[in-house]
Amino acid sequence: MGEDFDNDRGFDRGNREMHTVVCAECGQETEVPFKPDGSRPVYCRDCFQKRRGSSPPRGRGGGGDRPPRQMHSTVCAECGKDTEVPFKPDGSRPVYCRDCFQKRRNSF
Repeated sequence: MGEDFDNDRGFDRGNREMHTVVCAECGQETEVPFKPDGSRPVYCRDCFQKRRGSSPPRGRGGGGDRPPRQMHSTVCAECGKDTEVPFKPDGSRPVYCRDCFQKRRNSF
């Protein structure tokens, strides 16, 4: 509460200093609300939206068009049952089946 909400862009952060840059994709001059340090390309609004639409979603969520996770077969370190996990075990740590993992998780 106490924060202003701008319906177009989320929370209103007040006046921000704008910096003029050249879009790395189309070469047009554009303004951005941060000072680029040169370590990453900067895009105009249109090119940013095009690139954003073609890249996979980040973070948690629906997964979009992401292919199914590759599963790896292993043996549970606690009960000895065959199980599959979404990572490739390297032998450096014990791997547990879903049931044993939940039991261990709930015991802490």
